[in-house]
Amino acid sequence: MRTIFPLPLRNLWIRKYGVFAPKSVSWAIFALIATFAIAPTVLADRYQDENLIVPIERDWFVMPAERKGKVLLTTIALPHRPEFVVFQVFFGENDPNLQAKYAIYFLLLTRDCVNAFKHEVKSFKEGPYAAVQFSISCVTDTETKTGTFSVAKMIQGADSLYVVQRILRGKLSSAKENPLTQELAQQWENFFSKIYVCDTRRPDAPCPQ
Repeated sequence: MRTIFPLPLRNLWIRKYGVFAPKSVSWAIFALIATFAIAPTVLADRYQDENLIVPIERDWFVMPAERKGKVLLTTIALPHRPEFVVFQVFFGENDPNLQAKYAIYFLLLTRDCVNAFKHEVKSFKEGPYAAVQFSISCVTDTETKTGTFSVAKMIQGADSLYVVQRILRGKLSSAKENPLTQELAQQWENFFSKIYVCDTRRPDAPCPQ
């Protein structure tokens, strides 16, 4: 079982512990294979079974993946801005009741908030898979009026559950505030629209060529 980052080798650079990120392309596809191995193997132009596809920009810093039981977690830092991306794979979590999982995940995301507000929840199909996308404002300090605004996308694959969350830290005067500018909101919308799950075993969920 392997984790594969199917990008051409000329566009990859290898960090300590085998984390791969694009070097010379402005946009690339970062594929996390739902497997039990932590150390990735590079196999250009090859996917295996079920894959989470996440777009990353060339200057984003991909942290080493962490395996905790049946959960694989990776954080991506966005240089020079108070944003980061977290994605998780819950291996073997294939219960189709995505709404129940969303409710639990929402409680986990807001457990450290002084005040929290759920802005929008969308349930839809991402290809053949059920998906939920929602946004949360979380005030963590009422005196300094700081907190986080985040958007999360959950996709229930056939093999595993996939969650991608993009987070902005900064001033937040109230839990009902959405601090995204129009430009940033468009960037985030484009980012989440390119996140999906593909499966080499399914013709209705094709992987990138």
